[in-house]
Amino acid sequence: AYYDRYNLMDLRILSNFGLNSNDIIAIKNTEGVDGVFATMSMPVTTIKDTYEYVLIAHGIDIKNTNSDNKNYINQYALIEGRYPLRSGECLIEDLQLFQSNLNLGDTITLESGTDKDILSSLVVDTYKIVGIVKTPYYLSYQKGTTNIKDGRIDAFIVIPNSDFISDYYHEIFVTIDGGKAYNSYQSSYFDHIETVVDQLGVIGNIQSEKRYNEIIDEANKKLDEAKLEYQNGLTTYETEIEKAERELEEARFELIRGQIELANNQLLLAIT
Repeated sequence: AYYDRYNLMDLRILSNFGLNSNDIIAIKNTEGVDGVFATMSMPVTTIKDTYEYVLIAHGIDIKNTNSDNKNYINQYALIEGRYPLRSGECLIEDLQLFQSNLNLGDTITLESGTDKDILSSLVVDTYKIVGIVKTPYYLSYQKGTTNIKDGRIDAFIVIPNSDFISDYYHEIFVTIDGGKAYNSYQSSYFDHIETVVDQLGVIGNIQSEKRYNEIIDEANKKLDEAKLEYQNGLTTYETEIEKAERELEEARFELIRGQIELANNQLLLAIT
């Protein structure tokens, strides 16, 4: 089947706190889980021939694109070209609207679509198109919505996961043991994956609490560092103030001593 050929996900996992390596391990260790693919994505824009496209940029592990790899989920069907091999290379969607202005070998420059500099989210902003693809991940031309421009996403592109600047993954795709034996539109399929879904729900609550505590601990650590920096600065400031006051007092003493010496000299002059 088409979906099975490209290893379509059974589940998509998201978190308000982001997802890290500990979450991946916990999901992989869940009974009934087969494949796990952690990735990143973000909305971007690009301009070609005066038209501004709103795109969703998906990440891919460029070192693990073998179709036999069970952890390469939601695989891309290569229509032309090749997969990215390095930073600054991308795939574009096999979409007539998109391809009418873009070809293999062309370069595109990505922008955030907001006031934010794209280079705070990606290591590079210019990409060479090396392949044209389609994927079962999008069952229609609709790509969802975004909070940039008019909210409509025109197409997707695929870039190396390593090009994203992030401390965490944005989403994790999961396949379930034996899931491909079922028709994904029938109730028997949902019965099959339900047990795993329930387990992952419990793990999700545990991992979310851990992640929340990690974020709080990190925030408290940064707060303590800021307090220490402030205290050190305050101590330095107070030390400098004390030094300045001491120097001022010494200067005042020297001035008074000079005035006394001048007065004595004047007195001696008057006596003589």
